[in-house]
Amino acid sequence: MKSCLRHLARLLTAPVALAVLCGSTFGGGTAPNILFILMDDVGLDAIAPYGVGDNAAKTPTLDYLGANGVRFTNAWSHPLCSPTRAAIQTGKRALRTGVGAVIPFSGESMALGPHALQLHEKILPEMLDEGTGELYAHAAIGKWHMTNVLNGAYLGPNIAGYSHFKGQMGSPTNYFNWEQVTNGVVSNKSGYLTSSQARDASVWIFGQDQPWFCYLAMSSAHAPLHVPPPKLFSPVDLEEVAMDVPHAMFEVMVESMDSELLSLIKGLGPKLPNTNVIIMGDNGGFGPLVNPPYTQGKAKGTVYQGGVQVPLIVFGPAVSEMAKGQTCEALIEDVDLFATIAELAGVDLGTALPQLNHDGVSIVDYLQDPTLASKRESVYTEFFFPNGFGPYSEWHRAIRDQRYKLIRIDESDLVETKQEFYDLLLDPYETVDLMPVVGSMDLEAEAAFASLQVELDAIESQAGGSAGAQAMR
Repeated sequence: MKSCLRHLARLLTAPVALAVLCGSTFGGGTAPNILFILMDDVGLDAIAPYGVGDNAAKTPTLDYLGANGVRFTNAWSHPLCSPTRAAIQTGKRALRTGVGAVIPFSGESMALGPHALQLHEKILPEMLDEGTGELYAHAAIGKWHMTNVLNGAYLGPNIAGYSHFKGQMGSPTNYFNWEQVTNGVVSNKSGYLTSSQARDASVWIFGQDQPWFCYLAMSSAHAPLHVPPPKLFSPVDLEEVAMDVPHAMFEVMVESMDSELLSLIKGLGPKLPNTNVIIMGDNGGFGPLVNPPYTQGKAKGTVYQGGVQVPLIVFGPAVSEMAKGQTCEALIEDVDLFATIAELAGVDLGTALPQLNHDGVSIVDYLQDPTLASKRESVYTEFFFPNGFGPYSEWHRAIRDQRYKLIRIDESDLVETKQEFYDLLLDPYETVDLMPVVGSMDLEAEAAFASLQVELDAIESQAGGSAGAQAMR
């Protein structure tokens, strides 16, 4: 178990000089800075670089990063924010952290379950500490959403492993007045939350004189819908915004975030050439606001593509010249970001942390050659209620290979497990369920169905499998 005192001591004492500072070498090269940006409720359809949505927001910053980095087209998150955040931090799927649904900080919604991300889990900053000899400074900025009043409370991010936390414990209720937590100290703030989160990250980064890792979890474009300061979005949207058109308000929230990301990245100045930037969505878009061809019933909170297929862009010195502006079709899971950040920092997880049990596969090789064959033959996602290790009143999971996708759903009002099967090559938005014709499909489809069934059975067995699902009925 980690020493909470070690992390608290860092908060309460003045910084000390490290033996290795920025510009020194680790693992044979200059240790790069790493900026991980997580967007909230921003699916492929919401931003321009993927060309998917009919009414994508104007995102010149993300356009530039995608055009000069690598865009991943088959990246999967979990369907809800807390499970994805826990997966990124630990490299573990929800069934192994027990974080399968939103983690409320307090209040009536604690009915989702008192379980939160356990403080003994080894998360990104601790991996960097142990793997690099504390070479990296680290901070978490913005929305946390992984602990509650029973599990670390306001010091949760710090006890979990971050030396510095400045942000919010959960989703915003107001973007212009909010509760801010700075290393356990709570205060009330006003201004514009999106701007504040980007600025807080910039201020912390500017103060570092050693390699750093910054996890910036933006609250945008999560509800509540609102009109940001007009200077942050395109004036052509003013008319619709003035009429309180929901989709227009969502668009300008995304545009405003894009504007603040530009300020943040430009503000890196001389640090930028040595900084790898990773940008990802935490899940698909909120149903009523998704753009066609996605549909409301197959968006955030579901294991359909609109709920779990998310933007993932990597930009920086780890991207080769030939890879810049390329797309990569390899299968990626959110848990892969843990191993990816480790490799970018020069950490060999097998050597440095041999006892660490994680589910991730590094994607760094794709940054050199995006055309490489997928390291994963399949990817998996899920959500369940309540948080914890079962029994569950609801359990949705999905697995896919390069072409086919299998879904299983257990709910308290279902007599038996429901299954759905899709051909994503011919039907990328899951309009035709092939389960009625299983047994009479072509050989490739039948073989894929059988293989995915076996793989999903094996994954389920790690969490008690079907016995755990049956116990809920």
